[in-house]
Amino acid sequence: MKYKENYLTGEYLSFKKGELQLRLESRFIRFGKPEDVPYGTSQPKDLFVILPGDTEEVCDLTLRHKFDRGILGDGFKLEIGKDMVTISASCRRGIRYGMEAFMGQIEWHDEMIFVPLGEIKHVPSLSVRGIVEGFYGTPWQHEDRLEALRFIRDHKLNTYMYAPKHDTLGRMNWREFYPKEDLALFKEYVDFSAEWDIDFYYMISPGNDIDYTKEIDLEALFAKLKQLVEVGVTHFGLLLDDIDYVLKGAAKKRFKSPGVAHAYLVREVDAFLCDTLETYELVVCPTEYDNGFDSPYLEELGAHTPPEIPFFWTGPETLAHAITTTDIKQMSEIYGHPIIIWDNTPVNDFETDKKQFFLSPYENRTPYLAENGAVGLVANPMPALELSKITLHHMSQFAWFPGSENFDAALSEFAGDFLPSFRIFTAHNLNTRVHFGLSLRHQMLLREKDSHAIMREVEKLVLALRELKILPNSRFQIETAQCLERAERELLLAQAIVEGDIKKADVMALELSEMDYQTSSNLPYRFYKTIVYSFFYIIYTFLEGGTNSIIFPRKRFLY
Repeated sequence: MKYKENYLTGEYLSFKKGELQLRLESRFIRFGKPEDVPYGTSQPKDLFVILPGDTEEVCDLTLRHKFDRGILGDGFKLEIGKDMVTISASCRRGIRYGMEAFMGQIEWHDEMIFVPLGEIKHVPSLSVRGIVEGFYGTPWQHEDRLEALRFIRDHKLNTYMYAPKHDTLGRMNWREFYPKEDLALFKEYVDFSAEWDIDFYYMISPGNDIDYTKEIDLEALFAKLKQLVEVGVTHFGLLLDDIDYVLKGAAKKRFKSPGVAHAYLVREVDAFLCDTLETYELVVCPTEYDNGFDSPYLEELGAHTPPEIPFFWTGPETLAHAITTTDIKQMSEIYGHPIIIWDNTPVNDFETDKKQFFLSPYENRTPYLAENGAVGLVANPMPALELSKITLHHMSQFAWFPGSENFDAALSEFAGDFLPSFRIFTAHNLNTRVHFGLSLRHQMLLREKDSHAIMREVEKLVLALRELKILPNSRFQIETAQCLERAERELLLAQAIVEGDIKKADVMALELSEMDYQTSSNLPYRFYKTIVYSFFYIIYTFLEGGTNSIIFPRKRFLY
């Protein structure tokens, strides 16, 4: 990760030894001990050892942790002097990030340790940065969520939101309590999150059938939330998305409009949390969460809800192709509330998207979210967590410091020595919701109608996937089990086209259309459709006695 302000002098302290000895001087926690130090993703066992402030041993440097309320959010200031390293922050997470920055500057050469002099300062652009498990379909399993939390820890994200659409006890059967076994799992998530300074949110979706006029329904909602409070949850979301919000009966008589009714429910939940917890966070998802325009509902909801409560927004579409500066500025003015972007990328739960993997960079989002009312960004992943990490890693860079993103770093971390093959794989699996779905190279191949070049391109994909079969990542292997078979069948179709074997091509094309997985490139199948359409179009034109439009399919029906 990069930092906004980096002022290293080029001078280095040098130590001829195996590890540094640092004396801790804590001005952050009274009587702070070495075991209180929040390291980064791993303790620097081979880098340095931290000794208590009253040690009598001679130390190489003093490590001072300092509280500074003037540093915003998760920000920190790292100062490396000749005798002292000072890390200033206003929260424990900032101290952790400062420690990571310090460790990242230390170098080893020929049994010598070198520590650069200078200063690094950084405040993440968005205060809420993370993952929302919010997709339709089979929810993640326990180990998946722990893996997602580890990913958050390792990539300077700070938020996990539990909101699986098919957790029936969080949505359709929200009144029912979680069994003890489930509560034990929630407690494990909460405990892990607390250890690594991650904010764990529990989201509940009562909007399908709650009666806003009945006290018994409100009490059932509060009782359900209290279950989660008792295992340590302090961050909550009230989700009113994907419901029929037209009021009926007593609710219509009392509230007149859904915006007013929803604001009432938000205020009641907020009051309950205020009475139950000393500190808490609440975020709300409106029913109109993907507007690119104002509405009576949003005006009423915003006006009757406490202004400090953030609202979710997905961008101007549920699956936003882009979020521009104009988009976020306009919606910030309409909402009148802090905005947390619920970004439905790389999720693939909509219609035929389920057949694809979305492995694109995090793109088409303005770097000026924070300057226009956004306080957070959470990405909704695919059920395939391991493959989601490609886009999520790139997103984490964006949320930390927009403009500093490096997609190659995300690919390299994931694939290591298998990077060349992995690049080929990702090029055939682009996010068709934020991207055309075809790289320029693939578009050119289809335009040129070069069947031999298309076949060679698919051959490269087959070879790449065969090599990736030995990539040492069991999650990846499980999630991509169908990919090689798909590529091999695409190659058979490409070969049939090259050989002019239309009967074989018909059979292979039908098999490809019925597979559960498809590439976004889908080169041979796209080419096959072009050929078939052109053939029948030419026959039709000939039978009609016209010839003027015979070349028309070449220009229009490319894919």
